[in-house]
Amino acid sequence: MNSNQAQLPVVQNLSLRFITLPDTISLLTYHKLKTLDLTGSTTKYVEFPQTGNLSEVILPSTITEFRIYNNPGLTSVEILNTTQD
Repeated sequence: MNSNQAQLPVVQNLSLRFITLPDTISLLTYHKLKTLDLTGSTTKYVEFPQTGNLSEVILPSTITEFRIYNNPGLTSVEILNTTQD
């Protein structure tokens, strides 16, 4: 694990809009993650951390599966079919 990877789990808000991403994204170690925006990205599968911190998730239209466990604070999950202008 490099130093950048060791620092990433403290991220609270992550926006990866309109970029090419791997098909699978695992965020299991991002225990402080509160919001995630993947609008317009290419990912198909996302696995979220098991915490109560997540509150808002925006997924791309390419998503085929996602797993969210033990996140009682989650108030919004959206799947957006958008294109970049």
